[in-house]
Amino acid sequence: MKKRYLYPDIMRTAALLLIFVYHFLIEFSKRIPEVKLPKIFADGGSLSSHPVAVAVSLFFMVSGASLMLSAREESALSFYRRRFLTILIPFYIVFVLGFIGTLLVFPERYAGVPVWTILLSVIGMDGYLLEVIPNFYVTGEWFLGCLILLYLCFPFLKQCVDRKPVLTAAVTMVLFVLLLAFFHAPLFASRDRYFFLRLPEFMCGMYLTKYLSAKHRFIYGGIGLALCGLLFVSVLPEDWELLQRLLITAGIFLVCRCIGECLEGKVRFLEDIFHGFASVSYEFFLLHHFLILLAAVFLSSRELHGGWQNWVLTGLLIIGLLAAAFLHSLPERVGKIMKKRKSA
Repeated sequence: MKKRYLYPDIMRTAALLLIFVYHFLIEFSKRIPEVKLPKIFADGGSLSSHPVAVAVSLFFMVSGASLMLSAREESALSFYRRRFLTILIPFYIVFVLGFIGTLLVFPERYAGVPVWTILLSVIGMDGYLLEVIPNFYVTGEWFLGCLILLYLCFPFLKQCVDRKPVLTAAVTMVLFVLLLAFFHAPLFASRDRYFFLRLPEFMCGMYLTKYLSAKHRFIYGGIGLALCGLLFVSVLPEDWELLQRLLITAGIFLVCRCIGECLEGKVRFLEDIFHGFASVSYEFFLLHHFLILLAAVFLSSRELHGGWQNWVLTGLLIIGLLAAAFLHSLPERVGKIMKKRKSA
């Protein structure tokens, strides 16, 4: 059994909690007047990048890092098969339940949606392409489709990072800068939806995992702190925000890696908490919108008293984690069934 590292799980947990709290406040503030969106979530406060945008960037970066940590010698086909079980099986289960629920409760949601677009849901691209093509999207986040595209690229990217690391990094950054400078296709409302503009974050996670030694943790931890300072300084114009966010996210990554490597093996109960959160983070992202929406609709017509927000938030988090843990166990069960059928 491969070792589970602490620092990616710290980052997954932080991203999960930040995005969950943000979506909770967004949904409840729409339906319940007394719920206000904090300034830091409304406009970023004094930060140069929105906290949730940084959390999404961190999610991409830690995904690249985690793939490098778990990578093994295998064919691209074998890699895709393993990832199909862990990504699409939970997605299909939640999608079918959400699809049926939407038909029963909000049938108007699918009025006029072309039937053929169900294929976008089959390949996990419905949320990613919702701005472009009306479809049957009900679960996950837009970045699920983006992440699937990055995963498809991973076997090739890993070969490049392993064999020609300097050349690969140089080509990636040159192309990134050129795209930021000259690419303005109006397909998505925001440029950061284009998966090739998220490649540098994904690959940065790969590099910072493979080519940094734990014995230099305090050096790169200090560099990370310095890069985090860019959160409070508007250095680059708006068109170059993705570059600044890349540097900020790399800084957070380096700080979290330093902290994780310092704590690893010393505070077991804390490690177990981070490992538990991180192991079901993907499934939690699939489920959390449903839980928040149901709770917001149910509570919007009721009299609520002081402190209720924290209790509801905590309750939804616990329910979501338990449901995500169950969902997380299903691909392994499906894999065992498939093996039994092959051996029969």
